[in-house]
Amino acid sequence: MKKIIFSLLAMAGIYTANAQSKGNVEFGLNTGLNFSTSTSSDYGTMDTNYSYNFAGSAEYYFSESWGIKAKLTYDRKGWDNDLIDDDRGRTYTTDINADYLTIPVMASWHFGRTNNWYLNFGVM
Repeated sequence: MKKIIFSLLAMAGIYTANAQSKGNVEFGLNTGLNFSTSTSSDYGTMDTNYSYNFAGSAEYYFSESWGIKAKLTYDRKGWDNDLIDDDRGRTYTTDINADYLTIPVMASWHFGRTNNWYLNFGVM
């Protein structure tokens, strides 16, 4: 089931860009699914947390082949069924969720006969 969901989301995230030219700006939306977990030396491996991510992006073209792309991405990661000990020796089960907001800025190189292939270079 996980492979089917991952495959569907990967196919939904693939798109082709049309007619890039100098001075154009393209906007996009992305969504995805996160699988995250953690391992503890005291308690072993925690359960996997399934969550989502979504992003908005904009790309400005300097030429038909080069542009600069910026994204604003929301990610939730964590794990389920963690065990926490208090100072009285009691153990509690809890879910850990960490929310991330990232803003990667990348140089984008478009290539191929119709410039539908691209590579992004930058820091995330």
